[in-house]
Amino acid sequence: MKLPADLRDCLEVCQRGEFYEEIADMTGVDYSDDAKRQRLKEKVYCRISFGATPWPGDVGIDLWRAFRKRWPTVANLLERLKEADHAVPARVCQRLEAGLMIHDVCDTLRVQYPDIPVILIHDGVHSHKEHMETIERVIRSEYARVGLFPSLH
Repeated sequence: MKLPADLRDCLEVCQRGEFYEEIADMTGVDYSDDAKRQRLKEKVYCRISFGATPWPGDVGIDLWRAFRKRWPTVANLLERLKEADHAVPARVCQRLEAGLMIHDVCDTLRVQYPDIPVILIHDGVHSHKEHMETIERVIRSEYARVGLFPSLH
């Protein structure tokens, strides 16, 4: 199955870890320091990802329009998911990430590398330095099985 070009573009931007930079460029938002980056991330969470879809006249409509223009396939999906409850995308994303990290990554580590200690905290994986290369390899492998290629920091 071939994905729409805008969806492939969105996935590539996210996997490079450049989503917020692209949003800043698309909207002309200053993204030059930590405080400004944090404000933009909060706006994206509230206005695009997990808040109600803004309508004309709403705060955040310009951000939504820029997002929708570049990635209409993703915008359409978000609108459909939010129809009954704007929190649905957040729950879906949490379940997907938890499934990949807990059921796939951690299970693989538990079975193949039982002596590697791993602690998951929010979106971070913690262990001893000497194990991080193995953990990153397993994360990349498990994500690749579903067509995702995350940038790990």
